[in-house]
Amino acid sequence: MKPLYQKMPRPAQEPEFARRARALSSALLALHRALLGEVRGEYERTHGPQSPVRMFDLLVNDPAFAWLRPLSGAVAQLDELLATETDRAPYRNLVKDLHQMLGSGDPAHPFAGTYGRYLQSPPVAGAHGAGRKALTRFEELL
Repeated sequence: MKPLYQKMPRPAQEPEFARRARALSSALLALHRALLGEVRGEYERTHGPQSPVRMFDLLVNDPAFAWLRPLSGAVAQLDELLATETDRAPYRNLVKDLHQMLGSGDPAHPFAGTYGRYLQSPPVAGAHGAGRKALTRFEELL
């Protein structure tokens, strides 16, 4: 048993764990970017061109964009865990949530319910594949 004054090492301090976690974060961000491109295109066809500031405001505040927030939150949670967490359990919970988001197709899920219709887009489909691969590789270390 370690003395209380010794800090527990974070999994992020393990080089391979940190590398795969960063790869997962990058893949999820690429997926988010691809989705945002599709959503923005749809929105602008109806409402006209939007500035980046306006799009950010819509993403944060508009109920029509709420379905994207779980993915945004997952990326932020992964980055926060890497900076602070000493236990692997929260990573396992996040991986479980990501599997549900990216693979369930559950129409009642806040993200998965809308996500499925965007998988027909080549940029989203490619980013989805890369995200699933990065998720599987990261999960191997848990």
